[in-house]
Amino acid sequence: MKKIMVLMALVFIFASTPVGATYVPQGEVDTVINYALLGNSGEAENAWLEGLGFVAVEEYQGSELSWINLEGTIWAAELKDTPTNFFIKIGLGGTTILYDHFMYQNNLALNYAVIDLKDWYVNTKIPTEFPNNVNVERVSHIGEGNISVPEPTAMLLLGLGLVGLAGVGRKFKK
Repeated sequence: MKKIMVLMALVFIFASTPVGATYVPQGEVDTVINYALLGNSGEAENAWLEGLGFVAVEEYQGSELSWINLEGTIWAAELKDTPTNFFIKIGLGGTTILYDHFMYQNNLALNYAVIDLKDWYVNTKIPTEFPNNVNVERVSHIGEGNISVPEPTAMLLLGLGLVGLAGVGRKFKK
């Protein structure tokens, strides 16, 4: 019986090994829920976030991310966590973009920031021929906020699973 249990455990371990392929997020583009033109002050950024009911949990340079072009002006980058919301700070030089901070609601792929560069043209006309100087290289900072907490049902299922394993283990000990 022990051999069967060990063999089953090995099969499950090998079956659950992640594939080394690159994951490309599918689904919709994350939604811009707010935007602002702020000075180069961290205090102004924090005040803006607090006014929206958020706190920056983690912030990092845009150059730390590996951006994947999904199609046209839609880009994705893997985040360090799975935030429900994130903000992007961009540089404006040489563009007609009016705002430099954008708060996004993270939609389907929570561990990815999926953005459309056209969303940066708020209250201004999107150029007919999209300019070459408006790209993900403009992203200077990304901040994650409102880290999601596991729902109680998942924790309940985990607890029941552990109790079940303890019961099965006790049965095989006898």
